[in-house]
Amino acid sequence: SYLSRATQSIEETLREARINPRGRSAKALFPSDNPIQALVNAFTRRTYVPPHYHNIKNEYFLALQGEVAVVTYTYEGGISNIQHLSPGRLYTHVTPGIIHSAVPLSEEAVILEILDRPYIEKTHKQFPTWAIPEDDPRVPEFQRKLKESITQLLKINPISQ
Repeated sequence: SYLSRATQSIEETLREARINPRGRSAKALFPSDNPIQALVNAFTRRTYVPPHYHNIKNEYFLALQGEVAVVTYTYEGGISNIQHLSPGRLYTHVTPGIIHSAVPLSEEAVILEILDRPYIEKTHKQFPTWAIPEDDPRVPEFQRKLKESITQLLKINPISQ
């Protein structure tokens, strides 16, 4: 059933995220050409999701485990909004063209990401010119400053690296 497949995907995806050098893993719940896509995304605290946007996709995020900040940015790279997600707390919707990223606030976190279009990895994300790529040596400093801003804006305990 769908529910048992989703539950199994959470555990499997978390195991993969723990050993993945990127500190995250994602599992699609439907075939990639399905008109609606759902992905289980597992994050460890060390992951970095570069700010990105989707040209034509609406994206919905729901926390299944742990805590995540969904950060939206201005076109110049400033923070425009932060949604603090945790299980049962709330979900957030990101419309096409809005630059955003996900930042785990707990040691591990799992979110359900729902897209209103098929998931095609090659065309899924676009990156603003100011976004720092995952393999760039500036990532740790960018993450430190971003987590500091999240801590201040959400008035939460400092987020460890």
